[in-house]
Formats: sequence, structure tokens, C-alpha cells
Amino acid sequence: MLEASGLGGLFANLSLTVLQASALILSIVNGLILVWQFSRDRPKLSVASVHPELYQRYFRLPPGEYRGHETRKFGFLIYLAIANRGLRDVSINF
Repeated sequence: MLEASGLGGLFANLSLTVLQASALILSIVNGLILVWQFSRDRPKLSVASVHPELYQRYFRLPPGEYRGHETRKFGFLIYLAIANRGLRDVSINF
């Protein structure tokens, strides 16, 4: 026959094991939720040029030198519209 103290120790060990298992499961679920939230709220940038016929300009820069040869240099200016498009609607279109 089991003694009273032995039976109480068995239930104590069983409850400790159940608590440890539930804490492990809860930590795994919390970690998965954090990873899901991070991947869901990741920014998705939408880039578009604004009036490319008006706001794109090339210009010449002073010439440079590369391995003893003269090179031509140019600059480029452009007007861009950048919007953050995550899974949630967080941007305003005009």
C-alpha cells in the first residue's frame, strides 16, 4: 500500500511536470506569435516616379580619371513617391 506522504509526493511531482510542460508550450506559442507579428508588420515599400517627363534631369559633372583614362560623369535627379504598404492599410494616396 502507498503511504500518504508518498502519494502526496507523486501528485506534487505530477503537478510540477504539468506546470513545466504548460510553461514550455506557452513560451513556444508566444514566440510564434511574436515571429508572426514581426513578419506581418514588415514594411513593403511602393516606389513610383512622379511626373517623369517633368522632374527627371540629367546633368554633366566634371570629368574624372580611372586607370589613367579620362571618364565622363553624369548626375541624375528624380522626384519619387514612396509609400509604406504593409498588410494593414497605413498609407494615404493622394
